[in-house]
Amino acid sequence: MRLFLYYALHSFKNQQRKLFKTWVMVFMLCCVLLGVVIGVGAGILSDLAENDSEPPVAEEAEARPPTEEERQESLQIAELALGAVMLLVFSFNIASGDKNGSSIFTMADVNLLFASPMKPQSVLLFKLMSQLGGILLASIYLVFQLPNLVENLGLSLLSAIALLLGWLFILAFGKLLNVLVYTASSTHERWKKRVRPCIFGLIGLLAASFLFYWKSGAAEPFAAAKAFFNAEWTVYIPVWGWIKAFCMGALESNWLQAGAALLLLIAGAAGLSWLIWRMKADFYEDALNRSAEVAEKLQTAQESGGIVRRKKDRKERIRRDRLTFGSGANIYFYKAMYNRFRFASMGFFTKTTVTYLLAALAAALYLKLVAGYESYAVVAYILAVLVFFRSLGNPLQQDIQQASFRMIPESAWRKIFYSMMGGSVNCILDLLPGLMVAAVILRANLLLVPAWLAFIVSVDFYSTGTGVFIDLSVPVSAGKTIKGMVQILFIYFGLLPDIALIAAGTITGLLPVFLSGAACLNSALGLLFLSLSPQFIEKGSR
Repeated sequence: MRLFLYYALHSFKNQQRKLFKTWVMVFMLCCVLLGVVIGVGAGILSDLAENDSEPPVAEEAEARPPTEEERQESLQIAELALGAVMLLVFSFNIASGDKNGSSIFTMADVNLLFASPMKPQSVLLFKLMSQLGGILLASIYLVFQLPNLVENLGLSLLSAIALLLGWLFILAFGKLLNVLVYTASSTHERWKKRVRPCIFGLIGLLAASFLFYWKSGAAEPFAAAKAFFNAEWTVYIPVWGWIKAFCMGALESNWLQAGAALLLLIAGAAGLSWLIWRMKADFYEDALNRSAEVAEKLQTAQESGGIVRRKKDRKERIRRDRLTFGSGANIYFYKAMYNRFRFASMGFFTKTTVTYLLAALAAALYLKLVAGYESYAVVAYILAVLVFFRSLGNPLQQDIQQASFRMIPESAWRKIFYSMMGGSVNCILDLLPGLMVAAVILRANLLLVPAWLAFIVSVDFYSTGTGVFIDLSVPVSAGKTIKGMVQILFIYFGLLPDIALIAAGTITGLLPVFLSGAACLNSALGLLFLSLSPQFIEKGSR
């Protein structure tokens, strides 16, 4: 235990030292300070406004408080959404628990596992504790939402804190299940191939059961979902039901139920940790494989100049002609276009295009046939979210890491710009089929199609520019979690004006105009970060 604490303490201390040598920690402290200043300033101004204002005149009709039936309906929807989120998080963590340990261990862990008397589970436990700590740190912004929950939802402070604690329980149990599956599959090789089929089978069985329940009754789909997934006995399901019982007990101020569920969750977490600790497992082979993989990648990079080699032959249907367009920096734009039409099905449809098309088609059909709410904006929001998550990270990393990137006698700014232009044009081509199909189904105003297209592409441009800047400016030693957290904060603050512009456009009825303004703003911010990125390539300050 003393060795484990020493390992954990020094790893954490070294990580903080690396962060304090960069602008990342300064940026995070500024974000916290800005949040405190804005919060305190808003509170002071609100108090001054209340003191200076005249006594309010009695309103003709006071706001009607929600009835008990409406309140119960809201709680049912919240419980249904909570169960869906938990199912998604737990399924993802369990399905990814069979992955090879080479994606978890580092070179330092290899040396530690072989040289120290520490149990392999101790190293694995610390690695996943670090990942969980990073996720919890990335979720710290939820603390600033406590006043919002109290004021707008009418919750007590204790209920709002309990909801935040419930989210932390979801993340913690997701990681514990991930560790449990990995630990078990590391000693039973045949289990690895059965993890994902079992998950998909259980989800399919759950969907079939709900479909049978819905068809056997006369209720609407949404009412059937509430009756099926929110049944009283579901709170007794281990972990999934306990978290539901804890959160719903907090929302309903049923503290006896919430307290009992909290005790069960603590006992369940302790039981899973004890089971992982006692399970016989040997991670030395995975750690050794990690060392071999890193050495092989370094050797390949030295021999090939950073060019990634294919591990399998390409299909016969792929075009074999060569790229004959472009020169200098604009070669990266033509390369993106050439690769798209070369590898795409029917010369146009990529996997991303099909994903966006299916998402838009499903959303449009649901809005028209089930919900009866023909809103084209909902489809656009869904596609914007998909584009946003797809652009996280650094999509230009493959171009920048190649040795040929520095060999082309052009400025780094021009090369990055043309590479981003290729990505933006690809984004336009991926979005067009989905937006057009949804517009036809929902009979939307045709002016909204180019307006939403420009806005969504600008979100991709801004997110990509931010990702390139952060990937180049933040040291590799900071870790992917820190980079992802900083990028989310950048994008979160950068997209706040878009929300205001879209709201103003909806209220005034000039949504296409305000969407165009938001697109211009996102493009300007993306160009700003793009202009700052090349200096980190030229100076080699990574």
